[in-house]
Amino acid sequence: MKNYYRILNVGQDATAEDIKRSYRTLAKRYHPDVNKGDRAATRRFDDIHEAYMILSDADARAAYDEKLTKATTTRITANDLNDIDSIIARRTRENEAQVEQIRFRAQVQAQAQAQVQAQIKQLRDQIYKQGYEQGKKAGYASAEKDIMRINDDMKKLLADNEKFKKQNATYAGDWSELEQELFDRDRELARKNERIEELETQLSWMRTASGGNDALFRQLDLTRGRAQELRENAVGGESDSDPQVSPSPAAMLASLSPEQQDKRNRMCEQIDALNKQLDALATELERLNEESEQKLELGETRHFLTSMENRAEAWAQKSAADRRLAKSTLYGTLGVLIWATDEEITDEYQKLKALYGGQKDADSVARLQKIQSAYDILSNPQKRKRYNESIGCPQERIETERRLIRENEAAQQQYRSRLAGKEFWGYFDELSSLALAGDAESQNALGELYYKGQSVERDFTQAVYWFREAFEQKHPAAIYNLGTCYLNGEGIGKNKNIGLGLIRQATNLGYTPPESKE
Repeated sequence: MKNYYRILNVGQDATAEDIKRSYRTLAKRYHPDVNKGDRAATRRFDDIHEAYMILSDADARAAYDEKLTKATTTRITANDLNDIDSIIARRTRENEAQVEQIRFRAQVQAQAQAQVQAQIKQLRDQIYKQGYEQGKKAGYASAEKDIMRINDDMKKLLADNEKFKKQNATYAGDWSELEQELFDRDRELARKNERIEELETQLSWMRTASGGNDALFRQLDLTRGRAQELRENAVGGESDSDPQVSPSPAAMLASLSPEQQDKRNRMCEQIDALNKQLDALATELERLNEESEQKLELGETRHFLTSMENRAEAWAQKSAADRRLAKSTLYGTLGVLIWATDEEITDEYQKLKALYGGQKDADSVARLQKIQSAYDILSNPQKRKRYNESIGCPQERIETERRLIRENEAAQQQYRSRLAGKEFWGYFDELSSLALAGDAESQNALGELYYKGQSVERDFTQAVYWFREAFEQKHPAAIYNLGTCYLNGEGIGKNKNIGLGLIRQATNLGYTPPESKE
């Protein structure tokens, strides 16, 4: 006889709740769906279910307990066993029916789940196909719009080009003032060079004929003297009177015959013409000397400006590399270069301390702590020396860089002194200093100068660098400007999504572009 209490792992005095709890635990463990192909588990599950069906029924349990007691005391009669067997057989049939029902439900559930999965897959495929078709249509539509826009732009450019041709307008581009000045000077130099080449040809011929300017001027003086002598002789004419007596000019003219007077007049005309030619030649020579001096001066100026322009471009690239080198160091925290002097470090620290000292927000407080820590090290000569060696910048290199800075500043001062707009360069220096110190407004303004090419050479790379510096401080205008650079691919890889995202971010921060305000 089966001991249902042992099968359910409960005692004979277990409550109905204990029996039910144990049954649920064992049924989950030995369920056929969990143990597919395991016949032992299936038989165990059948026994568990059979035991639960008997013990969960109060009458059946009472009868079973009575028979179990008799069986254990070996006083169970044959009729009692028959009754128990009949109950067990009935419960077994009921158990088998319920097991079949459970299995049927499991099969139905599995079939339903398979159908649901198939429907989900079909729906996913349909959605993917619809999305692909919609994306394809949207892509074609976007491409058509872009093509139409490009065609319109081309038509507009062609129309503008025709208009410019009709008006004989010269396209000036988006030049800076310095570039425009150099262009004008180059054009003026070209004209001067053509005139100088012409005058040099004449001068070469005259030098060949006369042996040089000095000899030519001496020849001019001799010629003038000879002309004066001829004039006097022409006035005096021929005389048979006593040479010790000087007749008056009127008397001499009256004594001349008509042929002599005619000859005298022709000589005077020739002499006057010769004097005019000599005066014109002397004037041309003087102007030639002035043109030669001017050519030398303009040539020197042109060479100087060209060399300074190349030097400024190379120095700008070097400065950008120096800033990138210092950015990740304590020097970058203070906004100075690694080879900054002690005075420059102290000045920048005082500016940053005044900028963030009165602010109470968490970012400002944290930034001020970093600034203070950096200054504590860099303001101490010994600590600074050790720190410089740790980042691979020995004192010899720092001295070399400082010497290069002094030389560049001297050259820039000479360059600026020869150009107009000294007030702008003062403003530019101050703006650069504030930008290096971390002032977001100055960083954005400096980036706009480089972006637009206002009084400085246009440099999109420099513009993007300063826009990014201000972007890190959430400056709305800088965020908008950086988005424009991404849209146009100026100074950075073109990315329409990033560009539009930055512009929307700037708009959400309340920024309105200047052209929109107008």
